[in-house]
Amino acid sequence: MSLEGGVRVAVRPVQSTLRAVWALSGSDFDDAQIAASAVVVAPHPDDETLGCGATIARKTAAGARVRVVIATDGRASHTVDGRDAEQLVARRRAEALSACAELGVPEADVVFLDLLDGGLRDSRAELHDGLSAVLRKETAEQLFITASCDGHPDHDVVSSVVVEVLATLGGTRPLVLEYPVWMWSHWPFTAPRTPVGALARAIREPLRRLREVRPWSVPTAEFLECKRAALARYESQLGGGVDAALEPSFVRPFLGRHELFVPHRSLDHLGGAR
Repeated sequence: MSLEGGVRVAVRPVQSTLRAVWALSGSDFDDAQIAASAVVVAPHPDDETLGCGATIARKTAAGARVRVVIATDGRASHTVDGRDAEQLVARRRAEALSACAELGVPEADVVFLDLLDGGLRDSRAELHDGLSAVLRKETAEQLFITASCDGHPDHDVVSSVVVEVLATLGGTRPLVLEYPVWMWSHWPFTAPRTPVGALARAIREPLRRLREVRPWSVPTAEFLECKRAALARYESQLGGGVDAALEPSFVRPFLGRHELFVPHRSLDHLGGAR
């Protein structure tokens, strides 16, 4: 086992403790918040289900409109070339539509921006334009995005571009809630090829967020099986004839008793209060 792999195994109790503390210190959505319309932004096909699947299902069951925006085409989950890459893109799109249908989101409410997986740093303008078009058209009350302390390059870009887009919007802005993805399995190596300062940030930032804000802790309850069914639609990521891109140890934290969200602290000056 590599040094990084050994550290990841060693910090799993810390990750579990962090999730447990967030869950215990957080509060559930009330009926009005469950009924609120929402846009969920997923950097990759499956992030929406991993981070928010039970919450999406609970909201749609209550009659709320939920739109899912998937930023990238998902081609980087496996090492493939040429035509195989396009086949993987098509497969992941079909899986996303199927998973969203399980969660109660119809195909008409799933938006694919089709930006290059792993390349959002070079596609900020296109991401900005795509998200701006959705948010100007959709007057959602809530906006779910990947956590600003997640560390994955695509996830970080989504978080920062959302801030830029919301700064250009007039009127009432949505409540912005972050959902962790990489943090639950890769922390503190969420950005393993970065300098020591970035690694220190990866360790410090989640602990700072825990001190600064009160999270939302939304029970998965009767919607956990619906989330499992939606995740099962992502056969390209979980197995189903190809090497699994998501290991069981990665998926396990998302199948617990709560889904956790934190308010985006960079948006306090823009409005959208809890």
